[in-house]
Amino acid sequence: MDEDTKQMQDRLYSTDDAAVWAEEWCKMARQIMADRGVTQENLNATMPTPVAEAFAAILDEGWMIGWFANAIETAKALQARANAAVEATTFERLVSPANDPDVPCLHPDFVATVEVGRLLPEGSDESDPTVPPNAYMAEIRVHCAVCDEPFRWTGVEAGQSPRGPMCSVDDLELRAPLRPATSDPDFGLSGTGFSIHYRDRRESGVDVSNPDDHGITRRLP
Repeated sequence: MDEDTKQMQDRLYSTDDAAVWAEEWCKMARQIMADRGVTQENLNATMPTPVAEAFAAILDEGWMIGWFANAIETAKALQARANAAVEATTFERLVSPANDPDVPCLHPDFVATVEVGRLLPEGSDESDPTVPPNAYMAEIRVHCAVCDEPFRWTGVEAGQSPRGPMCSVDDLELRAPLRPATSDPDFGLSGTGFSIHYRDRRESGVDVSNPDDHGITRRLP
């Protein structure tokens, strides 16, 4: 390969400009025709009209720019689809324990379930939407969208309180009080709650035969 050819290849491989490709193509086609003594007049005189017109088109830089632009965009789209397929396959292989149970899930995405409860005054009819609530309580759970493993809340005690977040006994559900933005700062604080404090079951005299007895439940003011 001579130096001129190498420079041409380097120029083409470094760009996706259709005009550059069309220029080099037409230059090369004209050189080949000139080397073989072929002219457009010869083609018009000796070839069927469609063939002669086709040769004329491939020597027209304007026409070839459109052709190369379409070819380049088509190639880009195909490459993007191929890359996406590879990435999807790699992602699924890496994060899905179903594909490889020996590889832990990386938990790349999550699903949060949020339910907000209206805490009504004691003795109220819960089916009556006109009864104003004393407080609101959000119950939030999070699990991995890929493997469904639930996440536990850290740093909060078990129970429920109108004064701050607490969690369920298994740490899977966060119970957080909240209030409307226009309400007074002390809205909902008059309610009651409860907390659960764990203790050693054997040392505290708890009936160890009862697997549901985990500790002491204390009512919060």
